[in-house]
Amino acid sequence: MSRVDFFANDLRKLKGRQNNVMQERSKKLSGKSLIPDGVDTACQEVIDPMAQLWHIIEDDLHILTGTQGTTHLMERLQQYNKRLRAVAAQCSAELNRREKSVIELLEFERMISNLSARFINIVPEEVNSEIHHALQRICEFFSGSLCGVLKVSPGGKPVQFTHIACSDVAFQAPLFVDVSGLYPWCFHKLMEEGHVINVSSSETLPPEAATDNKTMQEWNVRSLLFIPLVTGEKVCHILVISSGKSGCLWSEAHIPRLRLLGEIFINALDRTQAQEALMISEQRFRQFFKTTPDYCYILSPRGTVLNINNAALHVLGFQRDELVGKPAESIFSPESRTKIRDLISKLNKSGSIRNEEMVIITRNGEQREVILNAGILRDQNGTIMCSTVVQTDITDLKRSENDLREAYAEIKQLKDQLEAENLYLRKEMEQSCEFKGIIGESNVIKSVLQKVEQVAPTDSLVLITGETGTGKELIAQAIHQHSRRKDRVMVKINCASLPTGLVESELFGREKGAYTGALTRQMGRFELADASTIFLDEIGELSPEVQAKLLRVLQDGEFERLGSTKTIKVNTRIIAATNRDLAEAVRKGNFREDLYYRLNVFPIEVPPLRERTDDIPLLLWTFIEEFSEKMNRKIHTVPKGVIERMQHYRWPGNIREMRNVIEQAVIVSMKGILQIQLPKQPYGETCPTLSLEEAESQHIIKILEFTNWRIKGRRGAAELLGLKPSTLYSRINKLGIPNRPKRDDISS
Repeated sequence: MSRVDFFANDLRKLKGRQNNVMQERSKKLSGKSLIPDGVDTACQEVIDPMAQLWHIIEDDLHILTGTQGTTHLMERLQQYNKRLRAVAAQCSAELNRREKSVIELLEFERMISNLSARFINIVPEEVNSEIHHALQRICEFFSGSLCGVLKVSPGGKPVQFTHIACSDVAFQAPLFVDVSGLYPWCFHKLMEEGHVINVSSSETLPPEAATDNKTMQEWNVRSLLFIPLVTGEKVCHILVISSGKSGCLWSEAHIPRLRLLGEIFINALDRTQAQEALMISEQRFRQFFKTTPDYCYILSPRGTVLNINNAALHVLGFQRDELVGKPAESIFSPESRTKIRDLISKLNKSGSIRNEEMVIITRNGEQREVILNAGILRDQNGTIMCSTVVQTDITDLKRSENDLREAYAEIKQLKDQLEAENLYLRKEMEQSCEFKGIIGESNVIKSVLQKVEQVAPTDSLVLITGETGTGKELIAQAIHQHSRRKDRVMVKINCASLPTGLVESELFGREKGAYTGALTRQMGRFELADASTIFLDEIGELSPEVQAKLLRVLQDGEFERLGSTKTIKVNTRIIAATNRDLAEAVRKGNFREDLYYRLNVFPIEVPPLRERTDDIPLLLWTFIEEFSEKMNRKIHTVPKGVIERMQHYRWPGNIREMRNVIEQAVIVSMKGILQIQLPKQPYGETCPTLSLEEAESQHIIKILEFTNWRIKGRRGAAELLGLKPSTLYSRINKLGIPNRPKRDDISS
């Protein structure tokens, strides 16, 4: 055999071995690959260049053996050998790379399959932990830094991590992520177009994704994958994987499997939420069934009792096992049993029953009226499983109707009586009063007003006396308003409300530096009242020093400011008032006698309220209207008995006390009828001999308190007093006895 033949034979053997290797590797890979067509193509890409090279060598051997020598042939064979070795090495490396890729795909497929299998028949309590476990496996598989599931709100913002896994356990990812602000380009592609965002490097992002690029650099993210997860037709969740490494860590072949796993996550979460909602609904139904005061039943399609709640068992007087399995009609009265059969038939056809009045019978034979409502429950095939029946007991309401009809006649009678009283009181209120703020038509108040009319046009001094709260200031104001000085403001000062050291400076004024703390000059009240009127209330409380200066003003109309020697003359009318007996104070030396006689030029005594009881109705309605408007409350009726009680009360605080009592009464009164509570007599005073109506009122109140304000029925107040309930109601309203907010107990 020649050397050429020898080399040719070696080449044929090499070709045979190469073909065998290719075929074995192809069989090995094609048996495991997820994508066998890709492996066959890879093997073919290696075999074809080898075959072409072999044909070239064979052609060259035929040419060389016929035309050239052995030496030249050996050189060409060495060149072909090197070329063949290079091609073989290249093909082998490519095959190894593709084999590694296929093995990784196989491992990924196996991991996805195992993770998916863990969600089969999973209990709701383990869903969150399994999702976290799966995310951790994915993060480790791709050597990522973060893997999580984002939930997108209906409006697209905010986006919240529901589950997250990090390679660095110390890393705390934010719960809420503004994806639209951090990755606006990616967010638009995800939400609007539903595209998968696969970024192998921030440099691969388009120019319009400048904000996204900046975010990746600031957060040290080199590779990023967003996979939208669609529920219905909207993207509701996003599966995200990020890594601090550049390059393609995941291929297009991974994305469908990752999307499928993400959808398994979402389905498991939705299923868990549905199961939790169902459990809550069942718990609420059980709680309602157990605690509602209504009578609840669960019936079979044929109308037998499957279950019954405690409220129904309690009122019926049966045990549960005595009714379960029995026809539901057995608990109804004979006249209702025919109706209940028709209603069950109607229920199975129409699906519901609304507001049917029925009568049920308890174990002891008592009949109770109920309102019945019912509905049916069907399975997935539409077959009736059971029906729920709810009965609302209206027995007590029905029994109350008769009492209401009986009470209506009494109310109408009382209404007519109250309207008559109201008309009488309003007529009294409509009587006008000449002087503003002074209410009254009694002879004593008319006498006071007559004196006001007599003295008002003059400049004479007036001394107004009377108890606290009788309206002395109103009398002074009336004198001023009917005088020639009415165009100027009346200056008022309460001598008892000022400290002793300040009374003089308030009345006569002061100069700057007149005493410590007098930082400015101050005009006194007498200067302010020049050409007008000054009202000195509680004048009996002035100190002797101030009384002396006041006497000079009364005599000459002159005074000096405190700290000044300049005399000031004024034309001021003086009206003084006191609740003290000045004559007695003069006798005791507490008030200057000469000042008393100067003041007592025209005395006017304002009578106390107990001496003008005829004015109480007018005062009462005046105060009612004042406080009704202020408090936005309507008082349209005052029982005559209330007015009589007020006229018998002594009113130690006079009109001021009465005004406070009416204000309190307007606050507590209900239904437009004035309810008044008079104060107890202060300072140990006792009321004079009681009138017949007062004694009657006190006796009725004692009986009502004894019966706990129960009027009707056995041992009620009406029975103890020997009166009809309607008559007692009439007396209570006439006497003005306040009603207690308690409902009568009526014996059956």
